[in-house]
Amino acid sequence: MYLQRIKIKNFKSIYDELELDFQNDIKGFWKINGTVGAGKTSIGESIIFGLYGDIKGKNNADLISWGEKQSIIEVWCTSKGHSLYIKRVINRQGSSPIYVEVDGEELIFTNKKNAQHQLEEEYYDISRVTLELLCIISFNNFKSIANLNTKDTKQFLDQVFGFYILTNYGDICKLKKQEIVESRTGQILKRNNIEDQINRLEKLSNIELIEGNIEELNKELSNIKAKHKQLKQDRSYLDNDYKEKLVELKSKLTEIKTLGTNLKKEIDFIKKGVCPTCGAKIDQSKLEEKETNRNLLLSSFNGINERINILNDAYNLKKSEYDQLERKYNEQITEISSKISKLKEQEKRIKISQDEINNLKSEVGDLEKSIEQYNIEENDWSILYETITTNVKQRILSSFIPILNKSISEYTVQFQLPYLIKFDESFNCNINLFGNNQDIPISSLSTGQTKVVNISIILGILKTIINSVNFNICLLDELLSNMHAELRHDICRVLKQDISNNQTIFIISHAELDDQYFDGSLDVELMKDDNCQKSIYTKNNLN
Repeated sequence: MYLQRIKIKNFKSIYDELELDFQNDIKGFWKINGTVGAGKTSIGESIIFGLYGDIKGKNNADLISWGEKQSIIEVWCTSKGHSLYIKRVINRQGSSPIYVEVDGEELIFTNKKNAQHQLEEEYYDISRVTLELLCIISFNNFKSIANLNTKDTKQFLDQVFGFYILTNYGDICKLKKQEIVESRTGQILKRNNIEDQINRLEKLSNIELIEGNIEELNKELSNIKAKHKQLKQDRSYLDNDYKEKLVELKSKLTEIKTLGTNLKKEIDFIKKGVCPTCGAKIDQSKLEEKETNRNLLLSSFNGINERINILNDAYNLKKSEYDQLERKYNEQITEISSKISKLKEQEKRIKISQDEINNLKSEVGDLEKSIEQYNIEENDWSILYETITTNVKQRILSSFIPILNKSISEYTVQFQLPYLIKFDESFNCNINLFGNNQDIPISSLSTGQTKVVNISIILGILKTIINSVNFNICLLDELLSNMHAELRHDICRVLKQDISNNQTIFIISHAELDDQYFDGSLDVELMKDDNCQKSIYTKNNLN
């Protein structure tokens, strides 16, 4: 994905419209200067929101500038060979409608609820995980790559390293295995049914036994049908009673609503103080009484609504019970009727046909062979699943990890770090002190040390799989804080040399950064205007 341009309005402290052109205006290595709360972080958040429609840990309505009714983010980019225009509007009530154009034509989403999913699946060539871990990295939402949990590691490998392909193939294996299990279960059930049929045929000795079974089943069937009939009557009484009560309550709601509307008009008229027609003063003495009455009506309205909810819940609960009983009775009637039909069929046959039994036993033998074949196929798919999801993935990691470790090692040397950072073949990060094999827990590092470890890893990944991290913006928000000046300069130098030729890099830091490394700066000044704090952005070229 190539982000060409973004336009931001009324987003957090960005009141006036701010447009950043990454294709023609802002390119290379830039720093963003400004005081705390000036709106530096808002740029990265606006990029994430423009692409994904939310900021993790924040309500959309809270992103609107104070005192404004809505915020607008517009994004122009190219992805998967398409030109995309995305416009998002955040309304004060929190809704965030989206409008998208693909190659100049409006994109009509097949399902509005899944609009974001459709946009990502069909048109994005970078995942959100990749964006937030390797591209738009904020100290506020910083997640250490060196200390990912099992779930995050799997998601990282799937979406950043492309292991989702293996995951998809693994899912296919699981689906095939499930299909085989279902087919085998069907064969087993069929075999069991035939064996039951053989047993019945072999045990069938005289017509009296069959007739006695039919008589017992008919009695049982009559009993169940009587219960079924009574159930339908009870269900009819329930429906009629529910409808009558619901109509009565809704009628009361309508009556109260009408009274409330009329009373509100009277209150509004009294509050005017002067008649708009004749100019005479309006008696205010009944205002408090009428407002009290209106509040009582509102309370009554809410109470009836609550009664309707209780009535609906009780009705639905009872209806569910009746539905379950009806299904049970229908299943029993069907089952017993089926048994009676089978017995009546047997009633016609006094002598057992040995040929029929032999044929059934032969069919059982064929089914046994089929079941055994399914067992073999299930085992084959299980082995293939294990091979794809574990063995192949492990071999890919085994060949890739040394390259990544070498790249990370180069950066740790350039940053003069006193420890060695290595990923094992399961993508677990290990940190060792130079000169011995003592492991250092990531939790024991300081904030600054943790940042520089993760910056080394991020740069190693970006350098090693730059084609997979298909995004032209990299923003490091306060990741250079808590570091000594020499290390900050080393990191800036490396970013300038290795990464900024292919990307636009932003550095946000309250620490002093040397202008010699930067192509430009975006200076943010916080100014007060009409009791609001607004961010003023100034672009400066430094080369």
